[in-house]
Amino acid sequence: MAVIDMGSNSFRLVVFQYEPGSWWSLVDEIREATRVSAGMGEEGVLQPGPMDRALHTAAVFASFLKASGVERVDPVATSAIRDAPNRDELLAEIRERTGLEVRVISGAEETWYGYLAIVNSLTLTDGFGIDMGGGSVQLMRIKDRQLAE
Repeated sequence: MAVIDMGSNSFRLVVFQYEPGSWWSLVDEIREATRVSAGMGEEGVLQPGPMDRALHTAAVFASFLKASGVERVDPVATSAIRDAPNRDELLAEIRERTGLEVRVISGAEETWYGYLAIVNSLTLTDGFGIDMGGGSVQLMRIKDRQLAE
């Protein structure tokens, strides 16, 4: 199982393996500074250079996954791509070149995944979590190991 996180400043590929009766374990990880949000300006338009870096990185990740025999992958895009008016152009090009079907997630979904990472990595019962990305910040309150409203 692999996840690709296409963030505002970097793309990250993580590969996990599950052992029945055990935990998911990290098998591999690649991070590339794509800076896809560079030069977006007030209109939030993805620029050609950063889009090229994003496409190249997606192609490298797809090649790695194929060579590694990883069949299940969940590529997700966050803030910069989510908010860009020309995101469909980038996502279509990624799909055409790599076969990856990128899912654009909402800020609420980002918060949920951040919460899951916290409660599955720490023994924290109550507290706050902050996910500071390049284009957005998610603040969450955790009470009794649950995401509080």
